[in-house]
Amino acid sequence: PFMGGGTTIVETLAAGRRAIGIDINGLAHFVTRVKTTPLSERDVKEIEIWLQALGAIEGPIATDAGSVPDSRTRNMPEDTRRLFACMVESLRNVRFPRQRNFLSCALLRVGQWALDGREGVPTAREVVDKLREEACKMMEGMGELVNVARDAGIKKNKMTGCRALFQGSLSDPSISQEILRYEWRPKLVLTSPPYP
Repeated sequence: PFMGGGTTIVETLAAGRRAIGIDINGLAHFVTRVKTTPLSERDVKEIEIWLQALGAIEGPIATDAGSVPDSRTRNMPEDTRRLFACMVESLRNVRFPRQRNFLSCALLRVGQWALDGREGVPTAREVVDKLREEACKMMEGMGELVNVARDAGIKKNKMTGCRALFQGSLSDPSISQEILRYEWRPKLVLTSPPYP
């Protein structure tokens, strides 16, 4: 329960164990799924191509995109909102959901950074550079997870089969029934934060 940012599920896979993660928060579920879904070499190449194409988004496209404001972005500076709207729109050109999800997760991280306001409002160039930096860090981290999990006995193509992720509450009968269908049963229950 309470997957949060997915660290417990990541560490479980790194230890060569199976994991069941549950969280009522859709964002926690999404982030955990992305962090525990390995990328193929083809995925990495497609992500790198998308990141390189961001140079075109920095300029005039960013000022023309996103004419209808999303209520969730009402507190964003207008230029930042338009830039993110343009980047989100360009994700439609990314071929596979696994790649889109990875890039969406990177955009979420950079969006949080851009809105923290500690160093002022970042320029389009700074946002793009930060996105490239974060995506590269995320790909490196995924590579490390794949290697550590492999050393612990979980092959890359078996990682997603060694974790089950649910959005909702453990008290939801459908989730409880789904968990009971697994041949492996939980032997340890962790929560994040560590509630008693």
